[in-house]
Amino acid sequence: DRSIPTTYSTGVAPEEAVYGKTETQECSNGECSNVCSNYVSLKMLCFRASRLCASFGQGQCVLPLLVFLLFCTPQFQRGGSCFQVSDDDLPLATRLWPSAESEAEWRRALNPQLTRLIKQRVDPETNTIVVLVGNDGFARDVFHTTCNLEALKIENYIVVALDEKLVERCHQHQVPVIPAQWLVSEDPEMRKKHFHLAAEATVWATPAYKEITRFKPYAAHLFLLLGVNVVMTDADIAWLRNPLDYLEELSRSQRTPLIFQNDSPNDDGAVANTGFYLAKCDPRVVHFFGTIALTSSTNHDQAVINGQLCTESPYRVAEGGHACTHKVPESNELMTVFFLEKRLFPNGSNQAIWGSLEKNTLGQRLATAKVPDAYIIHNNWIVGESPKWNRFKDLKLLFWDESSKKCALPEGIQHL
Repeated sequence: DRSIPTTYSTGVAPEEAVYGKTETQECSNGECSNVCSNYVSLKMLCFRASRLCASFGQGQCVLPLLVFLLFCTPQFQRGGSCFQVSDDDLPLATRLWPSAESEAEWRRALNPQLTRLIKQRVDPETNTIVVLVGNDGFARDVFHTTCNLEALKIENYIVVALDEKLVERCHQHQVPVIPAQWLVSEDPEMRKKHFHLAAEATVWATPAYKEITRFKPYAAHLFLLLGVNVVMTDADIAWLRNPLDYLEELSRSQRTPLIFQNDSPNDDGAVANTGFYLAKCDPRVVHFFGTIALTSSTNHDQAVINGQLCTESPYRVAEGGHACTHKVPESNELMTVFFLEKRLFPNGSNQAIWGSLEKNTLGQRLATAKVPDAYIIHNNWIVGESPKWNRFKDLKLLFWDESSKKCALPEGIQHL
């Protein structure tokens, strides 16, 4: 059963405290309902307006369209378009780009190919892009993931390459790629902080590994500032089914702009896994990732994010710990953060999937692990690129053939 959860008794702040009015309530006093505030980008505002028009039929669109724009535009302007850096977020953007003293200067400092490529790759209906950050040491893992996405007919993805070799390999295999230099200010201090990154396959918990992982929230923050929702995925994940519609609907139904895979090994815990998450283009999310991008911590990104997420709300809440409440510093705005169910998004601690069951098919393992409807399986909780590659190989779940250097449809996927 891959249906969207109805509602959880999460023990977090009431919905009205987190999101204000519900979708069923009328707009009043210049404030707009949740249906408007959830779509703060201009592209999405136009898309929702066109959908509204279509529902009324030809010749009957003018009045509802005017009402929609009249009510939603004030909230859209007040909340800050995701295609414009809001006043609250501009200090974060200029601290990342010290040479920029205004939004206009910040935008001019960006490589024009960056915004053009993002517009080409983003899903126009959901305003979402799947982002994969990697270096040449993990090239085969990167191509395993891009081939996996292509096999599911997911085209709204982009690779952020941390070194020139991976950029070249991506061009060679016609994989959409953004050089990480495009995301980094020309300021020498910012370059020193964000761009002395290893090109080899780094090992978990080493300083080089931690530096690479800290670039992921930096990249996510910049994509959010440019107006798109981000689904971040690591290269040690196999996508068994397309989860993007599920994530979008879950965000809407649970009224949450930030959804993480649950990395807890326990049934009743919740820990944010930064290898798979949905970050909506929401001012609170933009601010959160901005503070993470600017942190001076030398730890890896997952430790940094869990150290700052929902610090005033325990992870362990009612009904299995599906959510917590995060308070945005300075503004004190509240944000519900959701953790994905492990029956649909299992992590690498599930030994029924990753244990020594060599003779079982992937489908049999998933059934044994009680996750037969999983969207993804995360090959974490094991250290090293080669051991992870070999676990995918044992499962017959590699989407990249190293010998031919081409995509392959793995045998394991055919048993599902």
